[in-house]
Amino acid sequence: MADTSALLTQARSGITDSSLWRAISSRRIIPLVSYATYTEFRDKLGDPRFGISPAARDSILAEYLHYAEYIRDVPNSGETVPQDESDNPFVDLAMAKEADAIVSVDPDLLNCNGMWDFPVITVTEFVLRFS
Repeated sequence: MADTSALLTQARSGITDSSLWRAISSRRIIPLVSYATYTEFRDKLGDPRFGISPAARDSILAEYLHYAEYIRDVPNSGETVPQDESDNPFVDLAMAKEADAIVSVDPDLLNCNGMWDFPVITVTEFVLRFS
């Protein structure tokens, strides 16, 4: 699964051309999505700094959800990201669905690598491991 920071980084380079997006759209990986993680992605994707129109944002979100596995009820795992509690929903989701990895560019989350049964890896590491 990918956190919002990884997806936004890919969006900057043109989400449909990114290595992460190609892996998702070819179904080599299935992103895990909860209400909390979807809402964060939607809100940040709509940030004017990205220059993405509301119609384009909605199109990206619809296509992303098309490939994703949506998990309605994600239990609180009790695990926390010490530096940034807003990352906790990604950890909860990864733990609930026994994710293979979290792909991130967020240093707070990357610094937690090794704390759980799944790795927290960069997009570059993702490409090397899963492509």
